[in-house]
Amino acid sequence: MNKVNLTDDDVVSMSEDASFTKSSTSTARELMSALEELLCNSDLNITVVSSWADGIGVDCKVIQAKGGGWKTGKVRLQIEFIPDQPATPVNRDFSPLDDLRNNL
Repeated sequence: MNKVNLTDDDVVSMSEDASFTKSSTSTARELMSALEELLCNSDLNITVVSSWADGIGVDCKVIQAKGGGWKTGKVRLQIEFIPDQPATPVNRDFSPLDDLRNNL
């Protein structure tokens, strides 16, 4: 599964019912802002919500099920796009110079 991290200006089209913005098209930033607003209107601390969504993240420690002990880092909210079709694999056997070599 390939993931595409969207930039703030990338546009997402979806059902209005599924969108935080209640619009069928929104930029990734609009979606994140609407999600932040939704979370801020809950009982959560606004500073905590902003820290999760500002791209910098929240300091944390993680221990994975596969082992390796505790690792320090950050967690953050991010909007990703996962294409329905897998990326076309690059044919590593082909070189742009092959045509030239064949003509020599």
